[in-house]
Order: sequence, then C-alpha cells, then structure tokens
Amino acid sequence: MTEAPAIVFKQLGLRYGDHDVIADFSGTIEGGEFVAVLGPNGAGKSTLLRAMLGLMPSHAGSIEIFGHGPHRGCTQIAYMPQWRSQNSASSLSGRAYLHAVLDGHQWGFAGRNPAKNEIIHEALHAVDAEAFADRPFNVLSGGERQRISLAQSLLGRPRILLLDEPLLNLDPRRQGELIDIVHGICHREKVTVLFVGHDINPLTKVVDRVLYVAGGRAALGSVDEVINSESLTNLYHTPMKVLRLEDMVFILAEDQRTIEHGEHFHQH
Repeated sequence: MTEAPAIVFKQLGLRYGDHDVIADFSGTIEGGEFVAVLGPNGAGKSTLLRAMLGLMPSHAGSIEIFGHGPHRGCTQIAYMPQWRSQNSASSLSGRAYLHAVLDGHQWGFAGRNPAKNEIIHEALHAVDAEAFADRPFNVLSGGERQRISLAQSLLGRPRILLLDEPLLNLDPRRQGELIDIVHGICHREKVTVLFVGHDINPLTKVVDRVLYVAGGRAALGSVDEVINSESLTNLYHTPMKVLRLEDMVFILAEDQRTIEHGEHFHQH
C-alpha cells in the first residue's frame, strides 16, 4: 500500500479576521521533502503553519496530514516557533531544559529513566549540541540556543518539522550551520521540513521546493518555477522582476526597490 503524501492542500482558503490570507491553493508535499516557505511579513506564513497544527480552521478547502485532517497535539508534527529573547534568561542547562520538556506532564522531579535519557541523547546528537548541552541556557550563543530548541522539536521523533523563522538573529555562519543540521535531519530521517524564512539565498543549495506566499495567494514548485518574474508578478498583483547574479537572487518591485536580496528581506 502506497503511503499518503506528507501534506496535501486542496483548494485551501485561510482567513484572518475579514482578510483572506490564502485563497484557492492546492499542492502536495511528499515525505522527506525540504520546502522553504517564503514571503513578506504579514503574508500568512505563520498562519499557514497554525492551520497545519490544527490551531485554526480552514475558511475553504482542506489540509491533509498523512491522509488525515490536522488536529491539535498531532504527534507526527513538531513546531519550532520564532526565537524569543526572554528564553535566554533560563539558568537551566540545555539538557535539563529538554528533560523538563519531556517530563512536563508529570509532578515533581523526574527520576533516572534510561529510555528518556536516550531520547534526549539522540536529539542532542542530531543537532550537534552535545558539547554545550550541560551549560546554562543563558550563557549560550543564539545559534546554540536554536540548536537546543531544534532538539526539543525532535523529542517526539516527528515526521514533519515546521520551523518558523529559525534564522532570525543569527549571523551568516550560524545560519549556515543550522541549515546544514536541518538538511541532515531531513535527509537521514526522511523528515519533511517546512522552513519559514524571508530569503531564499541561504537555502538554495538544500531546498527541494519553495512555497511562496504573497498577495493572498500561494505557489509551490522548484526555485526556478516559483521565483521568477512571471510567477511573482501573479502573486504580488504588481509587476515584479527577478535578477540573478552568480548564486544570488534579487527580487525587485516595478519601481526597482529591492524586495529580497542577500541576507535580508524588506517589506515595502
């Protein structure tokens, strides 16, 4: 029996208040794909993730996760939210933090549990965080904190990873390290990854496809199929131009303002 695709969107419509975020979007994401979810601020990227997590209903159409509708607490999906600076105040070590997450449903202090220790060891190893896992969270760098947060997402051994802006506040070196780690997890474990960001350039060498959200619409396809002048003009409802210089992609509006370039994405 053939396994169902990881995610299927069928004429999906999402609405935030009286605003249509996405209208009539259909597409399929297979198991083990690495998909970059791109678009300007406020376009609906995080709203799409919330719908996949079962945290908001579809206005029209449907989403299927391995053949079933989304629902809260689905163990097949893990979500890594945008990093918040207040998390850095914790004096727990990264390892203790993961123990607290894993045992959060229990009263009191967790005892020694070899099975749980192994789950945490596997998660730390997967994100190459063993060297600093026992240091206090509040002394870790931004990149190290992101790895611990990613390890948390892996504790339930999910089949889909939803990563919301994981590159925020990271310098280019740390961005590259995190991208390589996520790509390795995707490749080795056949985990489907939806990686939300503003910029395709750090991701071009690892992504399989792009899901671009803008202007109340969405498009899914290869980088070349989606990030081109015609496709983005249709999404933004205004003439757009895509330029390529060596390995870099530049997206410009009709008046030549840069929309996306290098390491930054600017909304106008």
